[in-house]
Amino acid sequence: MEALRRHRLVRLTRDGWAGVLARLWDAPARHCLAHWAAHGLPLVVTRQSPGAGDLIALGLPAPTRWERRRIALHVPRGSVACYEEFPELAEVLPWLPQPARAAACRLQDGLGACGAQARIYGSHGWQVLSGLDHVRPGSDLNVCVQVEDAAQADEVAHRLTDWGVEQPRLDGELMFPDGSAVTSSVACSSSAMSVPVSCTALPSGKPSPLPKAPSEYATPESGNHTSSRAGMTPR
Repeated sequence: MEALRRHRLVRLTRDGWAGVLARLWDAPARHCLAHWAAHGLPLVVTRQSPGAGDLIALGLPAPTRWERRRIALHVPRGSVACYEEFPELAEVLPWLPQPARAAACRLQDGLGACGAQARIYGSHGWQVLSGLDHVRPGSDLNVCVQVEDAAQADEVAHRLTDWGVEQPRLDGELMFPDGSAVTSSVACSSSAMSVPVSCTALPSGKPSPLPKAPSEYATPESGNHTSSRAGMTPR
């Protein structure tokens, strides 16, 4: 059975999508879901509820044309056709401004040198997956890097500090094999750069799991569609 971890993507079967579309949705959510179903686009695993049984909690962060809603849905595990990962850093390069492309290439080479690979989630990752308007000016570049231990995490964190461009800001997450993770934001300015915390400096030699935040995805019953304003497709 596949593990339901952070940043895991799933694609639904045809019957799975039929079940989703048979539910009550308002017009924007229905149009968005119908597009996702017609194009076989993925959904992302969200925080699972205890006692949900066979149901899997998934999310869809809609692009600007559908009000940037975060749509929540629950589907039976049997509705999942396959599990996937977010795009690699190289796949995002065409969507980045020119100065950031050079920085991304340096980061890709640096991570490769320490045996790591970056996956891009958030707005840039979804724009690659859907081809729609998820990215806006000012969107962070959200990077998730799988690491084996604290020593490799320190090396990866050092590579992240070499980002060196103002836009987009690099928002990094280092994920360990047991699912625990630490985050770091790298913001370059004329005066300072924020540096990720050293993982080996922690008493356990490994970070604690990220705190569980309330789900930002709204179900059709809740009527509370969270949005973060955005929206421009890169030329």
